[in-house]
Amino acid sequence: MDQVWLRQLQSEVNKRKRTFEAPGCRQSRRGSGMMYDRDDDVSGFKHLCIYMDAGLVGKEQQIAKILGVVDGQIYSYEHYAHTRWPMFFGVEPDRLTSSKTLKVHSDIRSSDWEKIVKKHLLPEAPSTPAIIPRIRNSEIARTRSPDRNDLGLFFCRSRDVFVRSEEEQRFFRQIGPRCIWIFFSEEETPQMETGIFVPLLIADCNPPE
Repeated sequence: MDQVWLRQLQSEVNKRKRTFEAPGCRQSRRGSGMMYDRDDDVSGFKHLCIYMDAGLVGKEQQIAKILGVVDGQIYSYEHYAHTRWPMFFGVEPDRLTSSKTLKVHSDIRSSDWEKIVKKHLLPEAPSTPAIIPRIRNSEIARTRSPDRNDLGLFFCRSRDVFVRSEEEQRFFRQIGPRCIWIFFSEEETPQMETGIFVPLLIADCNPPE
């Protein structure tokens, strides 16, 4: 993958990082071996929310490379063990499918991301436009919407992405500043949307049943 593109992605991730308090443990100055708890300011993200079209078969290596770069960058900020939330749409019509959440005290290698991605991409996924199910207040376990101290990454086959309600469109406008969208095509280098991308309303475009 083009290194210039990856550096641009890293720059966009860096622009979105947040400062928040996180519990920590520090050496006491009063005596050797004495420790105390203290909240520290952390610069980075609490959660990495990953939303992926299950129809992205054949793009596993590219996706894993992107996730490895972003995840390593986030961890390198403060060595803070942020939680990763891999979620997939297009598997079931009206709900996200989730992998287990990941919280480790290190970054995750691209080769490990590739294994996670491959488990959830579907060769038989429909080629019709992608519909993102409701991500806010989802009742599905191990799903999350990007909060103010989180980063959201969306991996899509194209810009033909839909939601089912105007309420969801408003929600995507709200979370837009904390999200990055990545669109794949036949070209080697994916497209990146770093502004506020809002999926189309399904009723407006009459996509196939």
